[in-house]
Amino acid sequence: MRHDWDMALVTPTTRAEAEASLLANSDYRSQASGTSMARQYRLDLQYLILSLPERAVHGGRGGEEIQTNVKLLQEWLNEVEDWIESQQDSDQGVKFLDFSEYRS
Repeated sequence: MRHDWDMALVTPTTRAEAEASLLANSDYRSQASGTSMARQYRLDLQYLILSLPERAVHGGRGGEEIQTNVKLLQEWLNEVEDWIESQQDSDQGVKFLDFSEYRS
């Protein structure tokens, strides 16, 4: 059984690593290790926001133009941060009740 704390965060070093990890952890809401996946997802988003240009042109006239939707990445970052915070607020742990002293 893999626990949430077993998954170490890995800082991406390339855009390809960040994109692959982002896709792999995008279903953090539906997984048992969701909090760790969400933290990795957040780290990948932060990397992409900081490393991707908002707009890039290559090849001059008739070349390629790439435009990054930084606003969308920021929205995803806000969503995952809200989700992580909600999980921490709702995580009260397990309570074991002892009825050995209970009398009816």
